Amino acid sequence: MAMELNNCPKFGMIQKTLVAGALAFVKKMNRGFHYSVNPYTKTEDGRYEVPHLAFPVDSCIDRLVITSSSSSSSSHGNTPPILGRPIEEDAAQIKARKKGQFTINWNLEDVYTMSVYSAYVDWTQWKILGLPGIRPFGITSVTGAQPVSMLFYSLDSSSTSTSGDDNNNTEHWVCHKRIFSKIELAHEDKTVGGVAQEMMMMMLRQQQQQQQQPLVLEDCCNNNNTNDDTNNNTNNNNNTATATTVEDLNSGVYLQSGEEIVLEDANNNNNNNN
Repeated sequence: MAMELNNCPKFGMIQKTLVAGALAFVKKMNRGFHYSVNPYTKTEDGRYEVPHLAFPVDSCIDRLVITSSSSSSSSHGNTPPILGRPIEEDAAQIKARKKGQFTINWNLEDVYTMSVYSAYVDWTQWKILGLPGIRPFGITSVTGAQPVSMLFYSLDSSSTSTSGDDNNNTEHWVCHKRIFSKIELAHEDKTVGGVAQEMMMMMLRQQQQQQQQPLVLEDCCNNNNTNDDTNNNTNNNNNTATATTVEDLNSGVYLQSGEEIVLEDANNNNNNNN
């Protein structure tokens, strides 16, 4: 699991101090933590890293329940936990996961119910808090106004390692990633750009287009003269179209500027006796 940025943040002296302290604490508290905050250049072969903070899923998630078709191998029987409620996981399994002593056999048959939360990030306020010796600070002071992406991915076996096979030293190149899920995290008042803002702008344009649709007035009347007793009034079957100005319309009618309004006054000349 990783938090990624599209653009590399630019750090001043204060930001560098905050980031260095935060990363040192996170690395101490999380086994297998990997990060990159260095500038990068996109290449066609994908051999580059975007700014990210990455954690092994098996140890970083707070709760994990595996529901299998076989009750003997399931950590929660045959029924997955109900979402929206606390997820109960065996305390011994949690301890083993955090120490890297519990191996998850990922497959397409079992159901994995996970919860992720953090005491160090307040997404509603878009702040980092709770770090020892560091006062709470806004996420934008480090990342700028860009949104943050949360990804779940695996690395190909061909991924390189600078020293050994430890995930800490494995480069998370774009070409080696197999992404399973990507979620954008944004704040209405703190972030600019990203998929969320594009969707908001698209919805706004659709609303404006619906409000600006031209007005069509149509008066369909029965103009057939069924009086067979005389043929002297045959000219009454022809309707006279008269143009009127916008001022002649009742109040409350919405019109586009420059629209020509034509009202048809079709008199019903039926002389049928009821």
